[in-house]
Amino acid sequence: MRVRVRMVELHNVRMVLLHKQFVTRKLLDECFEQAGARPLVAAQMDWGQPMLELIRQTDLAGIVTETALSQTPDLRVIPLEDPTPIRSPGLLWLKGVARSPVLKHFAEIIRRAAGSAA
Repeated sequence: MRVRVRMVELHNVRMVLLHKQFVTRKLLDECFEQAGARPLVAAQMDWGQPMLELIRQTDLAGIVTETALSQTPDLRVIPLEDPTPIRSPGLLWLKGVARSPVLKHFAEIIRRAAGSAA
């Protein structure tokens, strides 16, 4: 049973991935490039649950966030490494638009929580 998979090991592996317009897919493509790997993308989708169903019903591999698998005991998570894809969450709002007190308070809670996790 595998503990981790290096990105280079996914070279020529038949996969289902997110569509290229997703930031997560762009991150994965950068990791594949760094590792010198080119997966065989058999399908592209724009949501995790249909991807999981396709993986269940075919021989395709896929890359989804670990949280997408929280309710799928029949699938196993194998972390990726070398390079390890890492996304950084953030809060976004339009420049020059006044923020409500609720939004300011929410942003402060997130900043404190992120600061204590670092």
